[in-house]
Amino acid sequence: LGGVQVGNRFTVNNAPTSATNTAVGTIIRMNDNTALANTVRGLEVVASVGTNTTGINTGIRTTGGTFGIQAFTTGQAGGSVAPAALYGENSGTTQGDALRLYSSSVTTANAMQTIYQEISAFTGTGLLMNLGNTGGSFTGNFIDLRKNGTSQFVVSNNGSLSLNGNI
Repeated sequence: LGGVQVGNRFTVNNAPTSATNTAVGTIIRMNDNTALANTVRGLEVVASVGTNTTGINTGIRTTGGTFGIQAFTTGQAGGSVAPAALYGENSGTTQGDALRLYSSSVTTANAMQTIYQEISAFTGTGLLMNLGNTGGSFTGNFIDLRKNGTSQFVVSNNGSLSLNGNI
């Protein structure tokens, strides 16, 4: 049958009457007090089982009035890899993005992507690309800024600039 199939549905009605609150639908708490290099996941969703490659296959879809996903890291568990609040990895070889930002409705919003740093004394790099790291090869472009599919500003892998217009 077509339509929408739902396995489970969990609804929480938040209705405070005199003060603001925080409502949490589900908390999953994992404790690992060992000194081993364990992999600990609070929630793992696998939606890619099967052979269908024609539809849209999504592990987790979120909708929020403010944030679709809000992620934090304490940065304390960096013994095996560098911590990140959001981590995306593409294991494909010919298609797919590790990060894609998209809108078909945005009109006067400030930006599609914004990077903020506020009151700390930050001394790092605002945007770092390290392509061809640890022996890989990179022959593409570092930056290709386009308008209506036409490149306007390109920084190639050898550092040369290509510009469609005036400086």
